[in-house]
Amino acid sequence: MLIRIKAAYPSAKKLLTLDAIPIITISTDVTIYNYTLAFDDVNQEVFGLPSTLSEAGTADSYTFTIPDTIPRREGYRFVGWTTVVGSGSVNYTPGTTITVNKNSTITLYPVWSLIYGIGIVDGTAVIPTIPFIKA
Repeated sequence: MLIRIKAAYPSAKKLLTLDAIPIITISTDVTIYNYTLAFDDVNQEVFGLPSTLSEAGTADSYTFTIPDTIPRREGYRFVGWTTVVGSGSVNYTPGTTITVNKNSTITLYPVWSLIYGIGIVDGTAVIPTIPFIKA
């Protein structure tokens, strides 16, 4: 790339032209990190599970907003998200935030409440008397 600079000097009745090649310095000291928020149904025939969210940046962490998407599973009511497979404790709900550290993935698993009838847990019939939580 060549830059041409022209300057007029009216008192000297001259036009000065200068051609220059600019020097551009690009710093490569920036480290890009990846942040991922995944959703896993643990093979429970869930419909409407949110897609994995991924971002890249230079910060030590990235804060995601959990999608408002409500997954569906026949015979169960979705009650929230947990970070532990099989846990009945809700750690997050749609619309809340979760922070993922650099070059890390957090996986969220749905937490369910049985809403009707007899459920099967590990091959055993269960008739709930209170909401049954199964992740």
